[in-house]
Amino acid sequence: MFVIRSRDGAPQVFHLDGRSPVSMLVAREFQLQRKDIGYIDGSGLVRFNRVISLLMPLINAGLTAGMVAK
Repeated sequence: MFVIRSRDGAPQVFHLDGRSPVSMLVAREFQLQRKDIGYIDGSGLVRFNRVISLLMPLINAGLTAGMVAK
């Protein structure tokens, strides 16, 4: 998770590693402020699913073309 905060026009980026118990303890003390932006990146499985979703139409078209060509 990332928290992006603007201070005097310059962005500050804070990173919280949710897999670390120490980070979770530190996060309890982190105070969110107005206009902070929170961003949570997708896991490796989410990225893999996106790639497969993009490739499936191409794979299906190739399989269909192969069947029609027989």
